[in-house]
Amino acid sequence: MKTGSKRGAALAYVIVVSAALMILASALVFSAKFNLDSATNSLEGRQAYLDAKSAIEYGRAYVLQNPDAGSFTILKTSENSGFTIGSGENAVAEYDSTRKLIKASAKYRSSDHVRKLGYQFTTEENGGSIGTDLPYSFMVSGIRYGSQNGTIQLFNDNGEYANLGPTAFPIVATKAVIFPGDQTMDAPEINFIGTKKEMDTNNCLFSNNWGKATTLKADFIGFDGDIVGKARVQSDWPKTSLPEAPKLYIKSKTNSSSVIVRFSRKLMIEFVDPSNKLLTDYTRAVPVEFEAGYYRFPNGTDLFDLENIKRKATKLTEDEVKEVLRQYQTARYTNADISTVLSSEVISSVRWTSDGKMENTNPTPITTENATVFMCASEWIIQNQSPRYQAPNVVFQWNSRNNMTESQNVPMVITFQVQQISINLENSYGHPSFEQRNTNSHIYIQKTADESPIIIFVTDTTIKTSKGTTTIDAGVYRIGDDNRVGGTVNPFKIDLFDKNLELEKIADVGESGGSGGGGTEITGGVYTDGE
Repeated sequence: MKTGSKRGAALAYVIVVSAALMILASALVFSAKFNLDSATNSLEGRQAYLDAKSAIEYGRAYVLQNPDAGSFTILKTSENSGFTIGSGENAVAEYDSTRKLIKASAKYRSSDHVRKLGYQFTTEENGGSIGTDLPYSFMVSGIRYGSQNGTIQLFNDNGEYANLGPTAFPIVATKAVIFPGDQTMDAPEINFIGTKKEMDTNNCLFSNNWGKATTLKADFIGFDGDIVGKARVQSDWPKTSLPEAPKLYIKSKTNSSSVIVRFSRKLMIEFVDPSNKLLTDYTRAVPVEFEAGYYRFPNGTDLFDLENIKRKATKLTEDEVKEVLRQYQTARYTNADISTVLSSEVISSVRWTSDGKMENTNPTPITTENATVFMCASEWIIQNQSPRYQAPNVVFQWNSRNNMTESQNVPMVITFQVQQISINLENSYGHPSFEQRNTNSHIYIQKTADESPIIIFVTDTTIKTSKGTTTIDAGVYRIGDDNRVGGTVNPFKIDLFDKNLELEKIADVGESGGSGGGGTEITGGVYTDGE
């Protein structure tokens, strides 16, 4: 008689294996869910951190503009993640004027977690010290707005304003801007430096809808080209009638009684008809010409009131201009009769970039004293060439989700010949890196004169080469006279792809800003956990 049953043993094996598979499957499901939750939590944590830091940056900017401000609360507006000062349920940060402390809290999107962040600082009057006055705490270049808290799109590809609400940082629009109508651009300072030749004009601003109102809400506004509006007329209207024109209001952001306007060159304020033909034969819509200079206009002035605009303008005295240059950051790069704030997209009809593409092999050197070129790039496609970008100051923003690297793995060499350069790779897509795929590719930064060039890395910057990966901390750096490139002493020059790259850090970002001369500075800023 048989004492065992193979059938019974097989059943036991099946049960054991099935149980093991069920346990394994459960573990895999649990692991996958854990990894997904961890990734989601990490992503939302990063976003909450950026939201909290954005609120702090807004508070810092407000304190710089209003150094005598008391304690206040920062609210998140209902649209487009903007901020404002006030009270209500949407408070995201508080400023304690006694302790000089900003405390921010940002919620995770899908949980009750909260990311807290604090910023402790002091303020002092700046009379000129080590550091730089490049506008590295804000950035508008091409069509995107960038800052230390990332970028958002302010303009569509055709230059139309996206109407995103108030910003805490100055706007420098490097393309000619189109306002479709009934829109407000709200920032501490606004500069229109991009121009477009069309409709027998060289316009930097075009209001595209008669009967609509555009409002520029800022205390300082700069124009580097003609200001043009589209007006409605009919063939049977007498030439003494007033065309149906758009409105272009300028209003003070701080409720001042006036707004400062800079015309960097002789320009026109004028209308075109619906067919884009320049209107010159209507006696109440004769184009108005302004000489280059700084002017004061009453708060609420309509710049398209061509009949009265000239008598509303008061040209500033030399002493008043000095005060404007001290008070407004973007104004310091422009003299009354020559523009020194430039767009890389349009420079004397020669481009450094073409819609963000670095493809010009012979970029125009900019030698104007104190000139600053805003350069927004999204693609590095120069092959087997060695272009040199020369200007006293360059503000460089990389605006792509991809690393800044060569196309098709072929050697590429570019040189920035500068006195000062601000570099920011962080953007709305993330935080890409400099990447060297070909060992013969180089990114040189060197002097324009016998003095140490200054480099500002706005955020921590990663550099990848075949020799490894390095990270440069955010800060202000100097290139010394004993610097080495490729193992050889090469004064005042570096190669970002050099494996032995060495830089002398002289200040933290935002720690000092001396060359502009005067104004309130935030110094000794330290981020905390917000408790």
